[in-house]
Amino acid sequence: MNDRVEEGSIWTRLSKMLPAGSAKTQRWDDQSWRDEAECLSLAVALFFPVAESNTFGEEVDTAKAVCRMCPVRDHCLEFALKTGQTEGVWGGTSEAERRRIRRARQKVIRRVAVSAPPYASPASGM
Repeated sequence: MNDRVEEGSIWTRLSKMLPAGSAKTQRWDDQSWRDEAECLSLAVALFFPVAESNTFGEEVDTAKAVCRMCPVRDHCLEFALKTGQTEGVWGGTSEAERRRIRRARQKVIRRVAVSAPPYASPASGM
C-alpha cells in the first residue's frame, strides 16, 4: 500500500474539509511546527481510519507508529486538544484517548477552581 501522495500537504487537504471560520480552522495556518510533521507527505486517510472497518485497530496503530517518530508530536496533540479535533489520530492519540485527556484536564481545572481562595479586590484591604 502506498500512503504517499503527490498533491498538496495533509494540512492543506484537512483544512479544506473543515467549515471556514469554525473553531477548528481558526489559526490553522499559523502553526509552523506542521512543516516538520512526519505525516506531511502521507495520505490523510491513514490518520482518519473508518471505525466500522475490520482493520480499524490496525489502521490506528499504523498512524500512531508514524506519530511516534514525529519530532512535533506534542505540538500536534496540543493543537488537536485546543481546537477540538474529535476525529482521527493526532499527536499519537486516538479519539478516545483525547477525550480522556480533555476530561482529566477539566477535573484538574475544576479542582483548582474549587480550592482557590476567593478573589480579594484591592479596595477591600485584603
